[in-house]
Amino acid sequence: MPVRETQGWDQDAFDNLDAAINSGFPEVVGPGQLIQALMADRIGDRDLAEFCYREAAPGAVHAAAQAAFHLGDMLRARGDVAGARAQFAAAARAGDPEFSGKGALDLGVLIVEQARAPTPSRSSPSPRTAPTSRSRPAATATSACCPSTPGTSWAPSAT
Repeated sequence: MPVRETQGWDQDAFDNLDAAINSGFPEVVGPGQLIQALMADRIGDRDLAEFCYREAAPGAVHAAAQAAFHLGDMLRARGDVAGARAQFAAAARAGDPEFSGKGALDLGVLIVEQARAPTPSRSSPSPRTAPTSRSRPAATATSACCPSTPGTSWAPSAT
């Protein structure tokens, strides 16, 4: 894959990464693709970066988690929320100590942002359905988790 030399990158470095990737040696394929993706992302070639991130995703655990995390960031910046959610979830499931946690955190933030985003049906509640207070609804007698009897403990039973 040729990298634009006018961007200040050494084509030899990119070509050497290609050679490592083409070796087929599992321990270098994913990391090599990840490094290419990071290089392409840094020079602003988003299409090449996305391609390389996607290629690195099925690689070694750390490279896969990092690639999915960075791809999620790229897709979120583009406005592709569904794609970002999928990539953050993939990073979270990858089992990498660093990027699985970061992916899970960003997935949670993205879900919260989506929940807070106004939708046509939620943007302006009608006066009849608007809540009158912020208090917690009263528990019902049939609720297993919310006791309704005054003085009932919220702690789990010892049984």
